[in-house]
Amino acid sequence: MYPNSICFNFVAKYFTMKNLVLIGVLCVLMSCGLGKDNGNIAILIPLPNSNIAQSDTFNQSFLQLMEGYYTLTDNFSSASETAIDESAKALLVLIDSFPIESVKADTSLVFTARSYTDGIRAELQGLLGEQGLDKKRMALQMISEQLYELIRTVQYSGSVIYYFYCAEAIDDQGAYWLGRSSAGKNPYLSAKATDCTELKDSIDYRIPQ
Repeated sequence: MYPNSICFNFVAKYFTMKNLVLIGVLCVLMSCGLGKDNGNIAILIPLPNSNIAQSDTFNQSFLQLMEGYYTLTDNFSSASETAIDESAKALLVLIDSFPIESVKADTSLVFTARSYTDGIRAELQGLLGEQGLDKKRMALQMISEQLYELIRTVQYSGSVIYYFYCAEAIDDQGAYWLGRSSAGKNPYLSAKATDCTELKDSIDYRIPQ
């Protein structure tokens, strides 16, 4: 019996009709690779469009979250520890009240999004317990990376967000942060440091009008 026949007989016995087309395509692709000594064959199945149109209410809540974050990075740029702590407390309130349950996504994505908000909350609490700008900047780095991943997970579509990197930040370990414009201030620079800002990404999930 030919490979295609084996495959389709198996499909007919064990799978419902709604799966026949997809699995049939897989069988054909697999049989096309038989007899070739090219090692493992990678079969790439195109995924459906994954863009998520979040609600205006959700986007407004996320915008408030971003504004709280931008205030935090602005205060890092001015190197005021008192202002940094005050803005970190304000951002913590926004994280605690963030409506993660209203995310339009499947259960696994909501779970992932919640893991990022939990991580941001923990880092903000850690930042508030640290003394000195250097240690607080390390917490900011973790907050920024998790916020970046949160944005991509929920596909916030209220505005464009810019993702920056500075290789000289945190004793040359390198660090990322987010900005509202392509000319964002570097929150990791000391007064005497040269600007090492690099724009790495722009995140734009806005729906074309």
